[in-house]
Amino acid sequence: MPESSLYFRFAQPADYQILTQLSRQTYLESYSHHPANTPEDEARLHLHIAQHFTPEILHQELQHSEKTFWLVEENGEALAYAKIIRGSIPEKIKDKNALHLDKIYVLKAQHQRGIGKKLLLEIEKIARQEQYEWLWLTVWEANEPAVKFYLHNGFVRAGSHIFVMGNHAYEDSLMLKKL
Repeated sequence: MPESSLYFRFAQPADYQILTQLSRQTYLESYSHHPANTPEDEARLHLHIAQHFTPEILHQELQHSEKTFWLVEENGEALAYAKIIRGSIPEKIKDKNALHLDKIYVLKAQHQRGIGKKLLLEIEKIARQEQYEWLWLTVWEANEPAVKFYLHNGFVRAGSHIFVMGNHAYEDSLMLKKL
């Protein structure tokens, strides 16, 4: 399919069911059956998805003024999404005027099409319009494709961040990009 058939749009509260399905699928594709996972990690992952990627939570988040979601669609099918959060800055970078890139996920079958890069450029454009100077995010170090993507797109490691799933803490990299 030609790239021009991709449609980028802001998600609306009515999109909560689409986002629920897409977020569950992309999260599983990104983290399930990862070589670094133990059977306990897999169980925590499925519980995390069941608790945090619900229609109710996503419907509520879509109505929150500090959160913005994007959807990328092609021929009516959702292929990717992203989420930013305003006013969310960890202590380690509290002196930065930074926008939080909370999520950017693309269906595995759609990787290598440049969708993630185009989505990141849209987020950067919005961040600049809102006069942010930095983007920040966290990424699981064992997710090597994601780490490489962010490094390739101008992010640098700025420390670590603990992500708690279930009763287990995982160390993520805190990354920054100057806009």
